[in-house]
Amino acid sequence: MNSAIGRRVSGGAALISRDTLFHDGVRRAESPPAQAGIRHHRVRGAIHAASNGYHFNAPSCSACAAFFRRTVTLNKNFICAQDGSCRVYYAMRVICRSCRYAKCIASGMDRRAVQPRRDGNVGRRKVKPATPYPSCPPPAPSQFSAVDPLAFVVETSGIECVPAHHRAESFCSNASTTGSVSESPPAGGPQSIATKAHEVLQSLIEEERLLNERRRIMYCERNLNELVGTDDCDDITVTREDLRPLKFALIRRDIRPMILVAFEWLRVWPHYKKLSSHDKKVILRRCVLYQAILEPTYLTYRLGYPKKFVMPNCMTVSITDESDEGWEDEEEISSDMKKMLYHSLMTRSVHEIVEPMNVLKITHIEYILLKAIISWKGALSTSVSPETKDLIKAEIDHLLAALNIHYHSLNYTPDTIAERTGNLLLLISSIFMIGMECIESHQKIHFFDLWELDSLILKLLPVRWEP
Repeated sequence: MNSAIGRRVSGGAALISRDTLFHDGVRRAESPPAQAGIRHHRVRGAIHAASNGYHFNAPSCSACAAFFRRTVTLNKNFICAQDGSCRVYYAMRVICRSCRYAKCIASGMDRRAVQPRRDGNVGRRKVKPATPYPSCPPPAPSQFSAVDPLAFVVETSGIECVPAHHRAESFCSNASTTGSVSESPPAGGPQSIATKAHEVLQSLIEEERLLNERRRIMYCERNLNELVGTDDCDDITVTREDLRPLKFALIRRDIRPMILVAFEWLRVWPHYKKLSSHDKKVILRRCVLYQAILEPTYLTYRLGYPKKFVMPNCMTVSITDESDEGWEDEEEISSDMKKMLYHSLMTRSVHEIVEPMNVLKITHIEYILLKAIISWKGALSTSVSPETKDLIKAEIDHLLAALNIHYHSLNYTPDTIAERTGNLLLLISSIFMIGMECIESHQKIHFFDLWELDSLILKLLPVRWEP
């Protein structure tokens, strides 16, 4: 009986071995049978995950292979906040990209084995509208074709087209190289989506204008005539003349007004009053967190780069080695403590957000839409109710449609729209990662009592990532 079982086991092993010979399309000679009593283990890759084959001249899992390919083809450079000492393990929820790339190189993966990046649009069918999009006001139904207003971005960027209620979940994930276009238009018709998208954009522009007026009065040191007599607040209100060196004591004083600005932005949303108290609390946390990262990086790109990092309250800190402006000793905190707590966070924000913004030359309209997309996208990963998630997904769809229509109003080509949309959405992952580091940093400050934080900040940035 034992011999029969042994024959069955060995036969099963042979079948498994035979199936794996052709999983990558390349025939390989069968390995010699295992010796009795010896157990064979799969080779482990860079992050200690089981290898599923050789990728770029080294054994690796498929996740590391995809990460290594993207890093090389896009020529990305990462900076480790822990000076290369991060733990890299496949079961971790978040892995330092700099240390992961170093592990890939150390395991033998070869940059030269990665094929050069190819133009994914060559030889592919482009979906174009039957009629051009209008350049401004709310469109009439007859001005729109029966094609999804996002179809241009979907097809030319290679992003897989999915139903509207799933699109918001996947728009910033890895792009598919074999995207397909849905044949049926979204519910409500293209004209209703375009009209709603236009209304959403106009509402955001108006709200940003009102918030700019509040910021000008709260933070700008000007005479009264300039504070109340200027009606042009469609762009940033801070000028280089308003900038002054950062003082941490003043930053702590201005924390609550900054939170108030985010709260005012959130409660303008038409569905806000219908939300439960729990959902309001959770969404406010994400809005405060991500807007506190995006707003200063945008101001830095507009006013301070490449010498100064600009905060929303007009205070600046040097980002060069030539100056210590903003890093000086203060009565409540030393220069060394400032740099230990915030220098790496600021440097990462400059490298991963400000510099791409500068390359992209992001406009104010793009910034307004990006801020809304990030705020709502961040709220999707929380414990809000299913009904609230459906509302948020619909809002993200309208924001993406508004971005597409805005690009068409500027007469951008489909290729330019796809490229610019993709580059803009790539900023989201960097902002999310920096947001997690920001939470971790402030929890360390509170736990070790390194710096007195505002009590409201501690409530908005809980220890647990999931509220």
